[in-house]
Amino acid sequence: MGVNKLVYALFCEHQSVDANGRNSYNGVFDGQTVAIRANPGEPKPTLPLPMPIMTRPFTLAMLLECAPNAQTCSVLIKDPNGQQIQPPATIKLSSHPQGRHRVNINFQNGLPVLEQGNYHFEISVGRDKIGDIVLTVGIQIL
Repeated sequence: MGVNKLVYALFCEHQSVDANGRNSYNGVFDGQTVAIRANPGEPKPTLPLPMPIMTRPFTLAMLLECAPNAQTCSVLIKDPNGQQIQPPATIKLSSHPQGRHRVNINFQNGLPVLEQGNYHFEISVGRDKIGDIVLTVGIQIL
């Protein structure tokens, strides 16, 4: 195998592996809504927000097929305007005889968002972009 390929990618609340090596993905989703509440007596905030708020924690779970010399997988996150919102998450790939790698990136603090829309997670192996998965984020102002 000489070509790097994204087999699948998904967002979930929790990922686990059983004793037989099978993956389980709980709470699979493709969007989140974040609710913010204005303090009594203060005006409601407008979008884009002046400071980022965090979505709930989640995991980006992926299966990659990679060339034997593949060393890293990285995920670059862009906001709805195409701006990078944090440093890329980079994972070192271990050697695998079949070239398949299960990669899980945990966002324990969620994702910092200023506005609603589609957040793009650009997935690369080495310098090769192999996929793009979209998380739709809504903001509800209470």
